[in-house]
Amino acid sequence: LYGHPLAGLLWDKASERWITKQGFKKVQGWECLYYHSEEQLFLGVYVDDFHMAGNKKNMSKMWDRLRKDMQLDPPVPFDGNKYLGCTQQNVRNDEKQIQEKSTLFRSFADNTFEDPSLVSTPKKKKSKVPECSTPEKLVLPKAKAKAKSASSDYDKEIIKPNMSKNQKKRAAKKEAASVFKALLTSTPKEIQSWEYRMEGAIEGAVERYIEMTGIKISTLKNVATPCMDDHSFSTAELEERGEVAPFASKIVLKALYAARLARPDLLWAVNSLAREVTRWTIACDRRLHRLMSYMHHHKDQAMRSHLGDALMDCRILVFADASFAGDAKDSKSTSGMFMVLAGPNTWCPLSWMCKKQSAVSHSSAEAEIISLEASMRAEALPVMELWDTAMDVFHPIPENAKFEIQTPKPVTDNDWLSMVDYVPPSFHRKIDRARIIILEDNDAVIKMCNKQRIPAMKHVSRTHRVNLDWLIDLIAKNDTISIRFVGTKSQAADIMTKGSFNEATWKALLRLIQVQKMGSKSFDVKGPDGSVNVFISQ
Repeated sequence: LYGHPLAGLLWDKASERWITKQGFKKVQGWECLYYHSEEQLFLGVYVDDFHMAGNKKNMSKMWDRLRKDMQLDPPVPFDGNKYLGCTQQNVRNDEKQIQEKSTLFRSFADNTFEDPSLVSTPKKKKSKVPECSTPEKLVLPKAKAKAKSASSDYDKEIIKPNMSKNQKKRAAKKEAASVFKALLTSTPKEIQSWEYRMEGAIEGAVERYIEMTGIKISTLKNVATPCMDDHSFSTAELEERGEVAPFASKIVLKALYAARLARPDLLWAVNSLAREVTRWTIACDRRLHRLMSYMHHHKDQAMRSHLGDALMDCRILVFADASFAGDAKDSKSTSGMFMVLAGPNTWCPLSWMCKKQSAVSHSSAEAEIISLEASMRAEALPVMELWDTAMDVFHPIPENAKFEIQTPKPVTDNDWLSMVDYVPPSFHRKIDRARIIILEDNDAVIKMCNKQRIPAMKHVSRTHRVNLDWLIDLIAKNDTISIRFVGTKSQAADIMTKGSFNEATWKALLRLIQVQKMGSKSFDVKGPDGSVNVFISQ
């Protein structure tokens, strides 16, 4: 297929046919990602690289089944091997760091399932949403329900049939809260830690910079941060053409790969330069030199993750933040997002974002809610879809469970009118099992989401070309998505929004996103339940 104009498409269709032949199904919305419910396996395909994760007992035989149609090299574990330029290495646990993240997670998740009637907080106004908003209901057989313990989200929803609707809701929340609080105070059997190392990509970017600019490596001095704020430059430096302009893109894009894959601490500095490759200035020369100096002296840093909880006990934390008029040239803000899979004993960074906004924001609240909209739409909701699939694979719904499609019950006159042309759905609406906690440091944004009113943002559909109604509706009506306040010192997305940090603040942010010096290697490390492992093959 090499050289054929449709080589990519032909290979994709052929590999999909061979993979689905073995019982795999495509994950909705995720290209080249498959799952196998019976074998509890996930398979990712990147051109001719295959990586599989899931139940260790079923991996070997699944590789053998795939080899019947494809010529694959023997699989190797991720631990200690390089995949797409990134090495995953198991390391010893950092007990202090694990305790810090456990404490931080408790502050966000303690009241995730709290019954509002048990907490002394002001009552919110009831939303005028008709009962027809959820026309389907999951029903479990009573016999199974009594015999089974509350070990999953569905088991927690088993309520006595003689309860009223509000009593059922309060009982479910109370039971879920008690189970989750017990989990927060429990001690895990075992925690596994690993790092994503990209020292090779970092060294390659620095070497390309030295080769193309002709400077000596001794000029790269050790600096505390990779960033330089716009206010550090004179007007002339921001306007005159820089010396590195002819080959700036070749250097910056080399560093961008590492920043996007496993070095989030570099993303703001790299993005601020990537936007300027067509209008390179002297200020960009200085910024690039500082970035390369930082990368040269901090190439031994790596992003760390640790896992010690079951899938169903984890939450997706979405840190959303934004600068306000941070760009000195056009006063536009920068949106930042840092997403983590977290639990009582889990902290796994998943994705991060640094994106300049398309229009000038007139307040910090406007900049923050635009950042939140981009974070939820581009990153959080796709991950929620993937995590729902993972929950269904590893914690499946009982086979004899069924859905009852109920006719909506109108309450108001508007409900009656809206039901004139109502047609019952012919498909089973998917139950949301993944839990998202949005962490926002702006009180005004939280109030807008809770009150479902944004009277001061009527103009954003014209300026930012963004409709916020879907975001407010999503947070207000979806029980699996909640929004919490987080202090500025604990706002992990802050590192994605600006470049003006002192050394102490920068080190604190690195600790928060778990980018640190490479730890010592750890051998014979098992997963939390001893049944999950990861392998790659080519």
